[in-house]
Amino acid sequence: MSVWPAAADTETVLTCRSGCCVPVSGPLARHLITACTRLGDLVIDLDAADHHVISTALTMGCQAAATITDPVRARAIGRALAISHPEHDLEVADLRFTRPDTLLTGIRDLTGAAALVVLTYACPSRRNELAETADTAAQPAQLADTRGHAPLDLAGSAALLKPGGHLVVVTGLHRSEQNLTDPGPALIAETQRVGLLYLQHIVALRTPINGQQMEPPLTWGVSRAGAPIPGVPASARVHSDVFIFTKPRTEDAGVRGDHPMLGDQAWLEGEQA
Repeated sequence: MSVWPAAADTETVLTCRSGCCVPVSGPLARHLITACTRLGDLVIDLDAADHHVISTALTMGCQAAATITDPVRARAIGRALAISHPEHDLEVADLRFTRPDTLLTGIRDLTGAAALVVLTYACPSRRNELAETADTAAQPAQLADTRGHAPLDLAGSAALLKPGGHLVVVTGLHRSEQNLTDPGPALIAETQRVGLLYLQHIVALRTPINGQQMEPPLTWGVSRAGAPIPGVPASARVHSDVFIFTKPRTEDAGVRGDHPMLGDQAWLEGEQA
């Protein structure tokens, strides 16, 4: 497990009602694109929450594509990109508006092309909100919450990757009813089932580090109504869990090699040195 500083000045979109789902910050996007891509690679942000992944990819010389499911958010992303990037950058930014239940349908032409696919695995309260506008019965190779709403299509996400590409899932402790659940074990098992290798679990700190102290802003972990969110410990609010998977280059490829993040002397979690 590694720890990456990923604090942002502001969080640009609302978290879920439970306070455990957050967008990918600009610093976290830079970490991911630095670790998982090379110049000219394609980066795809699935159901983009804001402009950070797209903008960082363009700035670092990558191609960028994104699916966006909310029209208000789509306009905000477009405005942010227009302000921060020259016109020739925007010409290669491939933004596609889609519905939550057809998230991958409109991006099938990019199958097998991406070096990095980024998606957020929301908690049940957020997935239930999306399910109100979409009939999304769970299918094989989809990871759903216990009530079967708004499944995460891991097989479809993995299909977007080229050999050696990386799937990154950003999540956190999920609140279901009054309980906290860790989505990590089920996520890892299902992603391995669709043919990806599990590389690493990154703890992305959302709080600034001052010496040896972490000082989260007083407003974090507090709902818009001003009441604390019950049942969610501080650790669920000050970091995101980032799970990184890779698509094997060949059927018989070994797990070691010149990996841009792990390096040639590293080993996968769970593998003995």
